[in-house]
Amino acid sequence: MSVESFRGPGGASLYYRDDDFTDPWEKRPIVILAHGHPRNSNMWYAWVPGLARDFRVVRPDLRGLGLSKVPIEGYKNSPEVLMQDAIALMDHLRADKVVWIGEATGAMIGLHLAALAAERLHCAVAMTVTLRIRDAPLVPSLVGAASIQTMLTRGMRTWALDSTKHRPWHREAPPGFSEWYVDQVAQNDPLLAAAFYEPMPKVDALPLIERIGVPTMYLNGDRDFMASPEQLEPLTKNPLARVVTVEGPGYDIGYARPDACLVKVRQFLKEVGVLR
Repeated sequence: MSVESFRGPGGASLYYRDDDFTDPWEKRPIVILAHGHPRNSNMWYAWVPGLARDFRVVRPDLRGLGLSKVPIEGYKNSPEVLMQDAIALMDHLRADKVVWIGEATGAMIGLHLAALAAERLHCAVAMTVTLRIRDAPLVPSLVGAASIQTMLTRGMRTWALDSTKHRPWHREAPPGFSEWYVDQVAQNDPLLAAAFYEPMPKVDALPLIERIGVPTMYLNGDRDFMASPEQLEPLTKNPLARVVTVEGPGYDIGYARPDACLVKVRQFLKEVGVLR
């Protein structure tokens, strides 16, 4: 694994982790694993062994999070900005197309790419995201103005500790996971984390679903749903999209059940012809 950086839109220095254990004489597709707010690319650690033998696996730190810190002055986040970063990363990697796998905000980026820049994707996988952010089934302290206020006045560690109390997966996580999770979140600058999150409650991907132009899988848990059946219904009507269920919490399914998720993802990648 190496940690690399590239010059993103506006001159930002954006970082990513690069794992490639494919046969060096073969050119294999790139999988991008995109995390959510306010996490970082370390969260995907359990996915790398199940993918890096067949793909070059790239894990970006999204703008303003993890190592990808940017000047707070003039920082305005949006799905469009994050899409520009995603496409800049693909260009930096010299990849015409990639497989995009995302959770939470990373999933929202993938859905926007699948609808608005489908020519840059082989396919997309989305998880742990509600398609209309304001409808997310989260407690008030983790949503909107209250969430931002906690970050700014009490810091990221306090926000993360509060978050773990309300995330179903943490009640059943193995010893040490929640403490490690808090440490990852606490590394973020609260000003940047708050600025990153500020526009998110206004994001609505539902109008984009019918425009999805590449094979797309929404990976769901069988409990603690992030997206309601009514929200997921448009996905079932798009012939390129599908909803696949894994036993476990829909909220954080990628961390709670990485092995089970990888089984479904690898099967999907075989079906769409990306994995031999």
